[in-house]
Amino acid sequence: MSRRGTGCSGWVVGWLMGLVLAGSSTAAMAAPVEHHGEILVRVHAWPHEVEALGLDVWTHRAKVPRVVARVVPSLRAALEASGYAYEVIEPDLGSRLSEERMRRLAVASAYGGGLDPAYHDGYHELPEVLAWLDALATAEPARVSIVELGVSLEGRPIRGVRITNPSRAVHPSILVLGGQHAREWISPAAITFAAEQLATAAEGSAIDLLLDEVAVVMVPVANPDGYVFTWTDDRLWRKNRRDEHGVDLNRNWSVAWGGEGSSDDPEDGNFRGEAPFSEPETVAVRDFVATEIRLLGFLDVHSYGQLVLWPWGFAEGVVADDDARFEDLAVGIADSMMDPYDRFYEPMQSSDFYPAAGNSVDWAYGVHGLHALGVELRPGGDEEAGFMLSEAHIVPTGEELLAGILVLAETSIELGPGSPGDDGNAEPPPPSDDTTGTTTGEGLDGTGGEGSSGAVASSSDDGVEPGGTGGEAVDEGTGGGCGCRSKGEGEGEGRAWWAVAAVSLGLRRRRRRGRR
Repeated sequence: MSRRGTGCSGWVVGWLMGLVLAGSSTAAMAAPVEHHGEILVRVHAWPHEVEALGLDVWTHRAKVPRVVARVVPSLRAALEASGYAYEVIEPDLGSRLSEERMRRLAVASAYGGGLDPAYHDGYHELPEVLAWLDALATAEPARVSIVELGVSLEGRPIRGVRITNPSRAVHPSILVLGGQHAREWISPAAITFAAEQLATAAEGSAIDLLLDEVAVVMVPVANPDGYVFTWTDDRLWRKNRRDEHGVDLNRNWSVAWGGEGSSDDPEDGNFRGEAPFSEPETVAVRDFVATEIRLLGFLDVHSYGQLVLWPWGFAEGVVADDDARFEDLAVGIADSMMDPYDRFYEPMQSSDFYPAAGNSVDWAYGVHGLHALGVELRPGGDEEAGFMLSEAHIVPTGEELLAGILVLAETSIELGPGSPGDDGNAEPPPPSDDTTGTTTGEGLDGTGGEGSSGAVASSSDDGVEPGGTGGEAVDEGTGGGCGCRSKGEGEGEGRAWWAVAAVSLGLRRRRRRGRR
């Protein structure tokens, strides 16, 4: 009797401790989703056709009707009835997830905490990620400081680090954002690896010299509630934890909010929320960007597919006025990311991958004129590992990401502040006859960029004038519009000033590999 009572008490204590550690009682009460009986398939159809069946699209090949998707048992019949040809590439996701859990346990037992090198041998729960950031700042206080952007819906911190060399001057900065989608574990893991390489770079190295000129702000987990949920309840969860159904944070930004590639159905994986910036996670990043007055560049880190993506992403068939600049920058980043392991990263306009209205890269460019891009990390688009990428890929992927970050930082310094793209919400700035400066960002309808005052900050002796990003001049809740022209129109516009910058930078055109 006593033994049974003790055992029950111990179970209760352990259960209560689990609730505290998880930070959410509702999340911890449910048994984890096992996903047994679910399959991963390669369907020969277009993404919108596969989504119409209710399948969970993981990735696809741009311009090719070939989609990797997850199929739950209840939808197998719908897939069969569709007539689409498909191949099974993972017969039981539950077994794959069980293998992943066993590897996690082995790695966790070997990790000693803090900056133990074993940290990068595995994926880590949110408390360990946050503690690791704190440890990095403690170990490298001259270079690293903690940045608190805000808190999540469930009260968890959205934390990052600022990495730069000490100086009396305020450096221009770039922001590297990870983990908007909870199940994309390689994103936080690769960011923390890259952050450590920046923070511990040897004096006199190329990274050290770069940090004399720029600050790199690294935020590994922008969706902490969703990330915790992938550890406690459902490894394949994507969204935040709004009302149990969640919101896709990368459809919750104001530029073109509510458009193609987003959904108004809360049960859909790309549910955009009730309004732009309805979620505290996107608000936290928005407010940080508004106060980071020397912010020049933005990199949104996702998985998977090995891609480097530039705006616009909200609709097919439209391009930004700064398209030539973005394409060359994406090529430079992709080439550098291929250097460490010869893994092919493909540069493309984001909408050519798939339209996704209300995404963060469009917002960062459209509102603030940032040199903004997204990356999809390993694996390649047809590799069955998908979001369950093995731990052996963490360090190599982190090295690839670091190479891309360095190119973005160097290029952002060279180019200085950009001009906001046109999202259709504000009056245009006056046209400029100066072909060596930034373009005005005028769109087809003659409207200018949100937050655009008509003045574009110019480069000073130290690279940047204050106030390069500026504030947002219109209500963030308006959304809509586009900063674009139809593809093929005005092919030469804006290229002259970019050519000048490209010559000075070199832009790593070492291996174009017949991309165009």
